[in-house]
This record gives sequence, structure tokens and C-alpha cells, in this order.
Amino acid sequence: MAAAPEAPTRPAEAPTEAPAPASPTPGERGKESESEPDIDEQIKRIIREMPDPTPQPGGQ
Repeated sequence: MAAAPEAPTRPAEAPTEAPAPASPTPGERGKESESEPDIDEQIKRIIREMPDPTPQPGGQ
């Protein structure tokens, strides 16, 4: 039998850092899920703080 070349048989094992960014860590995933309700709350707060566009009786 001929000796097999010393090249890696599964090159997918070499880049161990590649799969990490593809799947977010639990910390990153937690930040995303926390930010969504915060954005909703910010939108609601901004809408409440906006002046009412309808003219008020006795107003200018």
C-alpha cells in the first residue's frame, strides 16, 4: 500500500473560528432578545411624548 499524503482528511476541522460567528453565543442571543422589547418600549414612549397633531379647542 502507498503511504497516504499528510494532508488533513477533513479540512473542515481546521478553521475552528468559522462556525462561532455563524451561531451567536448565548450572551449575544440574550442581548438581541432583550433589545427587542426595549425598542418597542422606546417607540411607545416616543409616541406618547409626541405632541398631539389635532388642534385643541381654545388653542392657538
